[in-house]
Amino acid sequence: HTALDRDHNAALNILKEGVASFGLGEVSPIVLLGRIVGISVEATSRLLKSTNAFA
Repeated sequence: HTALDRDHNAALNILKEGVASFGLGEVSPIVLLGRIVGISVEATSRLLKSTNAFA
């Protein structure tokens, strides 16, 4: 697995956990959304860094 695959899997797992806790009423939609956005931003910046490394 590449680092990107690992990030993607980690993001999916956090998303699944977040949706599960949201379904149980443990997490507010705003917290869940913030977490998703945070993961996306982190993954995107990592992707940009690795792309720049190849350039």
